[in-house]
Amino acid sequence: MTAENTAYTFVPDDEQNITVTIHRVDATMAESVKLLCDNELFTLPTSVEFAAGEKDKDVTVIGNVPTGGNVTATISLENAFLYANSPSVSVTVNVYRMFTGMIAQPTLYEDQWKCKIYELAVGEYMIPDAFADGYDYKFKIDFETNEVNAPTQFVGYFNDDYGRIGLAPISAKYDPENLMVSILAEFTLPDIGAGFNGQHPVYIVFDEDPQQ
Repeated sequence: MTAENTAYTFVPDDEQNITVTIHRVDATMAESVKLLCDNELFTLPTSVEFAAGEKDKDVTVIGNVPTGGNVTATISLENAFLYANSPSVSVTVNVYRMFTGMIAQPTLYEDQWKCKIYELAVGEYMIPDAFADGYDYKFKIDFETNEVNAPTQFVGYFNDDYGRIGLAPISAKYDPENLMVSILAEFTLPDIGAGFNGQHPVYIVFDEDPQQ
């Protein structure tokens, strides 16, 4: 048994589909193979059917790991000595913790909008499609100092003449009382070596305390 990928990361509401491959030593006969798993958070077929002459078969295992979970499971074969390669495979599934929140940008965008905020690790966050579809925004919060590390990133596409929009932070802080990240930044057009005039504030507000 093998798995092309043994480490999976999902966001909440993703289907947690995991693929393993069973390899038979003797593919002469049709047979039914039983799969085993040492973790009850994973659902697998009670049996896998091989046709005569069929040597390899991909099997989908479904994870049911809750949001914020990081678990490992070993999937194995009953009577494993009859099959080629390793008789088992271990997979790890991580499901990002998710917060809801709001982004406000009062100058260039002149708007505020709801967003999802994924916790990639403690203090590390990603907002999918933060300012535009296809442009995720990442930042880190040091909860001891309330300093925020938000590197320059592309946040959107202006047009074919001007290209992509970059967000280049000048300073950034976290306000734990208001659950708000405040970023003072420049909006740039790096594809043409230009930018928008002035410094612009960006506010990211969590709906709930990310430290809880």
